[in-house]
Amino acid sequence: MYYLKKKHPGKRLGSSTIPGIFMEVKETEWYTSIYNVDMTQHVFNFLKFNNLETVAKCTAAGIPIMLQSYATEPMIRFSTMTDLPRIQLLKSHYMPIDFEYIATYAHGVGVNSEFIMYWPDMHIQHLFDPHSKSALVEYCHSLGL
Repeated sequence: MYYLKKKHPGKRLGSSTIPGIFMEVKETEWYTSIYNVDMTQHVFNFLKFNNLETVAKCTAAGIPIMLQSYATEPMIRFSTMTDLPRIQLLKSHYMPIDFEYIATYAHGVGVNSEFIMYWPDMHIQHLFDPHSKSALVEYCHSLGL
């Protein structure tokens, strides 16, 4: 993380965007069952060791960080450990999805483009109008996601 800041000390050329990190927590149940390792806690401990476990500390360090996972449990646990933005990743074959519940522990969702184009009629393959607003995006925004 510090290499990223050192190598890219501010902004990319011609951009006002500061490089950041999306940390994805994967296979938490597998690591626990096979190695008895709590990946959620390890990620948090790593962030804390590097003094990056809060938005304020990441901002001060100039390293924006977001946490993401397809698994629900790590995101719920992170919501009690840190105020870093949390993104619940979703697979299109998991239906129905309780977006209201997700809004209780996550800041946003990462969805397949099919969700944006076809939700709530996922079974209807109609043409997507790129000039119209997505019903899914509007619904998620209404929930604070």
